[in-house]
Amino acid sequence: MEWFLVRSNEHFGPFSTQVVHDLHAQGEVGDSDLLWKEGWDDAKPYSQIFAEPTQSDNENSVDELEEEVPPPLPPNLLQSSETNSKKTKAENVEVKVPVVKEQSSSTRQAPILDNEVDLSEYEAEMLEPDLEAEFIKKEKNSKFLKSLKLASILFMFLAVLIPAWMYYLSNQEMFSRPSSMSMKDFNKLMKVASNKEQQIQFASSLAVDKSRVWFATNVPLRGRVNLRLKSMPNKILGQKVEIEATGILDKHLIEFNNLKFIKGTKLVDGEYSAELYTDRELEVPFYQRFFSPKSRQFRHSQKFLITNLDLGDFRKQLDKFNRRKARNSDQFWEELVQKYLTVISITTEIKNAIETIFKADPDKFQLEVINFNNDYKSRYGVFFTSFVTANNQSYDRLAQKDFDDKVEIMANYNALSRLATSIGDTSMDAIDKLSRFNRMKSTNKEYDELKEKILQPLVGIIEDCKSKVQHFSVPEQDN
Repeated sequence: MEWFLVRSNEHFGPFSTQVVHDLHAQGEVGDSDLLWKEGWDDAKPYSQIFAEPTQSDNENSVDELEEEVPPPLPPNLLQSSETNSKKTKAENVEVKVPVVKEQSSSTRQAPILDNEVDLSEYEAEMLEPDLEAEFIKKEKNSKFLKSLKLASILFMFLAVLIPAWMYYLSNQEMFSRPSSMSMKDFNKLMKVASNKEQQIQFASSLAVDKSRVWFATNVPLRGRVNLRLKSMPNKILGQKVEIEATGILDKHLIEFNNLKFIKGTKLVDGEYSAELYTDRELEVPFYQRFFSPKSRQFRHSQKFLITNLDLGDFRKQLDKFNRRKARNSDQFWEELVQKYLTVISITTEIKNAIETIFKADPDKFQLEVINFNNDYKSRYGVFFTSFVTANNQSYDRLAQKDFDDKVEIMANYNALSRLATSIGDTSMDAIDKLSRFNRMKSTNKEYDELKEKILQPLVGIIEDCKSKVQHFSVPEQDN
């Protein structure tokens, strides 16, 4: 039976009788609320409808319940069931007519059957094993599905939690700022170290006291890393630098403090060509197993600006330094030219003095040789000794400075000292040969041969010096 709840000219439902009673018990439907069912002309209050059950209502309820009673068993089965019921103790089955229990008006609900018709012993015996087996099977399947569902949920939870936890650890495992690293450099290095791109990246930092250099990387590995560092020409604030070093990569940072200098004596601000490489496989921290790169070795080449200065300040300092180097270079080239001009002048005087000896009369030849020997010892010999000493001192001074064309200039200073020594040796050899030459007894051929042997080396020295002066003067003319 279906009921409609009438409120404000609106119908709500349909509801079964049991539902209406439940709503009334819950306070959702009051005694005065109007109910209507199909066939009624007007709606009636709940209290009026369910105050006392009418005969017609009881008849309808009985009719409804009788409809739910299973049909009677066939005669043969019923007879067999009655016979078996006498032989078994617990089988006392009898078909009972449904009886409707009356309830008080305050808790009245839909009619409830006092007893339901039991299955016959025959049907129970036939169905009980199958039902029990099916029940056990369903119970097992239910437990298995519950276990499988729980395991799936746990697996999914761990699959998300473990990588997330490892990712969190990987972000926490970062280096701390060394005391001699500037905060600006620390922030720069941390930015590279925390980069999650697969492509390998590096950033560099120079210690405030320039005693060490750091390289940060986004590679989450641990182990030994080698470094080759070479300064770029005209890109550093000092002498050329070339070093080799070995450091330990840990927590995304490599510190190189044991520097082996191939060139230079200390690190200076400037641009460097760096090569970072490993000679063995690096270790992978356990929490980085899912995030570490496939390769545990690398060889990376890159140009770095290694400086404690801001980029703008570094460029200003570099420009000033290079201009000073250029001025020093011009100064040293000019000084070198003047030295070669002096050597040309002294060598020419020695050559002219020897030519004077060869022009002398045979009887005055030895006298001219003696005069030249005395003059050479008192004048030219002292000059060359002082010249070589001063030039060597200039060479040592140049070695401590930084300027353009340093290698070429220093090589020519060294060559100039050797040339001055060579001129002195050539002059002393000429004096020795002239002293032993007997002009009075020699032939013209012997005379000419001796003259060529003595003068030719001096002429070659003078021509070589003039060529160098011309060559060295080219940069000065270009400037």
